[in-house]
Amino acid sequence: VQEAAGVELEVVSPELEAELSFAGVLATMMVNGRDAGAPTASSVSAASGVQGMSGLSDLAGDPQRVLVVDSGGMSTEFIRMRAASVQSVSLPFGAVNLMERFVKEDPPALGEIEAMREYARERMRGASHAALNAPGAPGVLVVVGGTAATLVSISLGLESFESFYRFDRDQVSGVVMSRAEIERILARLVALPYAERSRIRGMIQPERALVMPAGAAIILGAMDTAGVDRAVMSFAGILDGMAARLRAVGRSG
Repeated sequence: VQEAAGVELEVVSPELEAELSFAGVLATMMVNGRDAGAPTASSVSAASGVQGMSGLSDLAGDPQRVLVVDSGGMSTEFIRMRAASVQSVSLPFGAVNLMERFVKEDPPALGEIEAMREYARERMRGASHAALNAPGAPGVLVVVGGTAATLVSISLGLESFESFYRFDRDQVSGVVMSRAEIERILARLVALPYAERSRIRGMIQPERALVMPAGAAIILGAMDTAGVDRAVMSFAGILDGMAARLRAVGRSG
């Protein structure tokens, strides 16, 4: 890649990755929260438990109250600011390896789902780290990753990638979902075999239907750990964090 592009590559450390992810989430919260008049996903859906993000920009001004959860395929990261530094912890389970470990039936058996959820909850509770134990309860839980995007898409009933991206990214990112809405989606997912899950409205990547039950269970476990009943689904990431830093450098320079 370096020879073809003529650009020197830099491997990002886990610590810097966490800092950039956190910065990207904060920048997105400020944009979405300020623009209270912009359309949000809640304005295009009657789904209960789904709201826009207006008003949450105040929390971006108090970053120590924001807990970010990056739900991936093989690991789950918790990121939070403590004092002047961003702290993170990576737990060795994600949507892919949880499904592989606990789910053998199709559709999943109720006992399999309950065992998977309890495992995730216990590992989150047992993680002794500043990202989970920073002083004060978090004011908001922000979830990033493919599971978050898919939950939003299912809740809004979007039909395809094209309909998903028809909305401005800053309008769809930042949807607030209630625990009840995520529980409703999880119950629907586990009631269906994979072949049917992959075809439900909103499953914009059919292959993700394989792991969505575990992804939703992880998010619900994170909500239990944080003691919150709603979570912000964000599409922010490392690139957003890098852009925010570059803008800050430009303003200071």
